[in-house]
Amino acid sequence: MEDKAFRSLPWAFLSNIAKKLLTLGTTVVLARLVAPDDFGVVVAGTVAINSLTALSDLGVGGVLVVRQELSHRDKRCILGVMLVMSAVTSLAIAIAAPYIAGFFGDQRITAVLRVLLVTEVLGGFSWFYENLLTRELEFRKRFRCEVAQAVALGATSIVLAAQGLGYWAVVVGTLAGWATYTAALMVTTPYRVWPAFDPRAVRELIRQGKGFNFQGAVSVLQSSADYLAVGRFLGSGQLGFYSMGYRMAEQGYWAVAEVVGRVSIPAFARMRHRGEDVTAAFVRTLQLVALLCCPFGLVLSGVAAPFTQAIFGDRWLPMAAPLAVLGLWAAARPIQYTMSWYLASQDRAGLEATGSLSLLVVHVPLLFLAAFSGGIVAVAWVMLGHSIASAVVYGCILRRWMGVALRRQLSAIRSVVIAGGLSWIATRVVAEIDALGPATALVTGAAAGLGVYGLVLVVLEPAALRDLRAKGARLRPVRSEAS
Repeated sequence: MEDKAFRSLPWAFLSNIAKKLLTLGTTVVLARLVAPDDFGVVVAGTVAINSLTALSDLGVGGVLVVRQELSHRDKRCILGVMLVMSAVTSLAIAIAAPYIAGFFGDQRITAVLRVLLVTEVLGGFSWFYENLLTRELEFRKRFRCEVAQAVALGATSIVLAAQGLGYWAVVVGTLAGWATYTAALMVTTPYRVWPAFDPRAVRELIRQGKGFNFQGAVSVLQSSADYLAVGRFLGSGQLGFYSMGYRMAEQGYWAVAEVVGRVSIPAFARMRHRGEDVTAAFVRTLQLVALLCCPFGLVLSGVAAPFTQAIFGDRWLPMAAPLAVLGLWAAARPIQYTMSWYLASQDRAGLEATGSLSLLVVHVPLLFLAAFSGGIVAVAWVMLGHSIASAVVYGCILRRWMGVALRRQLSAIRSVVIAGGLSWIATRVVAEIDALGPATALVTGAAAGLGVYGLVLVVLEPAALRDLRAKGARLRPVRSEAS
C-alpha cells in the first residue's frame, strides 16, 4: 500500500472512532428517552429510502474513486448524474411513501419518509464530494465533516427527545446531521467541481460504472432484507429491538474494517493502475482486519445479556438474544467485506455482485421465512449463515479469477479463528456467573475474553503481532497540501 494511503489510516480511524463514539453515546441516551417502537418507525423509513436509492448514482461514484485517469470534465459529468438522479429518486420516494407505509403496516412511516427525503435531495452533492475526498485520500478533511455531522445529529436528537417528541426527535436530528455534513463537505474539499452533462461522456461513465451499480444494488438488498422482513412480519417494536442489536454489533466493523476498506480501495486501485501486484497487500490487509475486528464481535456475543441490561436498561432486554447471534455475525462480516472491497478495487465489482446475487436468491426467502416463523433470533441466525457463505464464495472467486490461493486466504485468518473461539468461551463462562451484577459481568467477561484472545495470538502469531506493532509505530497523520 502506498505511503500516503498508509499514513491516511490514522485520520480515517480517528474519523470513524470519533463519529462512532458520538453516535453510540447519542444512541444510548436516546434509547433511554425514546421507545423501541419509535426507533422502529425511523429505521423502517431509513431502510425504505436506502432501498429506493440503491441505483441513484448509476455506479459513477465508484468510477470516481477507482478510475485514476478521469478528466475534470468527467468529474463534472459525474456530479451532474448524481444531482439528476437524486432529484428523480426524491420524487419517487414522495409518491411511494403511502405504499411503503402499507408494506410495514404503520402509517406513521408516510410522514417520516416525506421528511427524510430531504437527505436524498442533498445526496447528490454529499455523495460526490464524499467520493472525491476518498479518491484523493483526504481523510483528515472527512474526519472533520463526519464529526460535525455526528455532533449536529446527536445534539438535535437528544434535545428534542428530552422534550417528548419521540421518533420525530430522531428524524429531525438526522436531517440536521445530514445538512451539516453536506455543507462541511462542500467547504472542505480540495477543489470545487461544478456540474455538467455531456451525453457522450455520461454514457461512457455509466458504462464504466455498471459493475459498481450492480454491486450497489445487490449490497443494498443484502443489507436491508433483514430489516424489511422483520418490519413486515413483526412490526415496529421488534424492528426496534433487532435494529438496535444490529447497530451495536456492527460497531467493530465500522470502527476498523470499514476504515481499512475506505483507504484500501483507492490505494489498491492506484497500485493496479501502476501495474503492481496487489495480492500480497490484500492478504496482509485481510489478516489485519481479522486480527482487529473479530474479537469485538465474539466478546460482544458473549456478554450480550449483561451488556443490554447495563447499557440500555430492562425494557431493551428482548435485544439480548439476537445480539448474542449478531455478535458472531460481526466477527465474520469483516472478512467477507474485505474480500468484496478487494474485488471492487480491481475493477471486478460486477463479478463480486454476481456472487452476492447468487447467495441472495436463497438468503432473502430464508430471512422472510425466519421472520414469519421464528422471530428476530431466527433472522439473526440467517444473517450469520449468509456472512459465512459469502466469505466462502468470495474466497473461491478470488482463487479462480484473481489468482489468490485458498491456502493464502486461510493462513491469514486461521489463528484468529482459533483464538476467537477460545475467547468466546472464556467470555461466556465469566459473563454467566450468577453472583455478578450486569455491569460487573460485562466488564469481567469482556476482560477475560480479550485476555484469552491476546494470549493465544502471542503463541500462534507472534510475527503478525510484531508486524502490527511496527505498522502502528509508522502511523502518523498525513496533512494534505491544501490543508
